[in-house]
Amino acid sequence: MKQIFIKLTSLAFMLLPVALFAQTQTWGTEVQVYSKPTISINATTFCQGDSATLTLTGTAPFIVTFTGSLGSYTSPMTFGGSGIVLTAGVLDATTGTTTYTVNIVAGTAGTFALTDISISDANNCENSVENRTITVNPNPNCSITGVPVGNVCPGTETSLSASSDNMISYAWTITGNGTANSSVNEQSVNVKAGTSCGISYTLQLAITKSI
Repeated sequence: MKQIFIKLTSLAFMLLPVALFAQTQTWGTEVQVYSKPTISINATTFCQGDSATLTLTGTAPFIVTFTGSLGSYTSPMTFGGSGIVLTAGVLDATTGTTTYTVNIVAGTAGTFALTDISISDANNCENSVENRTITVNPNPNCSITGVPVGNVCPGTETSLSASSDNMISYAWTITGNGTANSSVNEQSVNVKAGTSCGISYTLQLAITKSI
């Protein structure tokens, strides 16, 4: 009988670490962060005809919206660009913000409650502002009594009075062919016509009322 021998050969496998090489690419971009715009007012009580000063910071033009009205001023209000003219801005080198000022006339008397106030600027940044109540006091009535009817003769003295009582100040101004013969800071004043004929004098009165 023939014998068959089978030789088995063992195989050994060794696992070796393989270095994997990866390529990394980095992208970068610059993001500009702007400060929020602001708006403030120099006071909350004015006399009719006075100017209110608004201060705005940010990048012009600005759009201010609010609920309510401020006399003839209604929402929205645009400052800069084709809107209300702004003064030249002042740049703060430390903060990088620009400040503008603008005067608006308090033309209508009354008390105005402004709510939901918001301001946005050219950078599309927006900021909310706390509610404001603005009071515009009416001017006192002013008239002069004792004004002569027709012309006066040279050297004629006339006593004139302000019709408004209890003002905190009176200020008379006489220009032309006339002089004051009494205090110009009282409710009444005595005015003496000059010596020249055919030349007039002008009398002006300014009164101040306590608010």
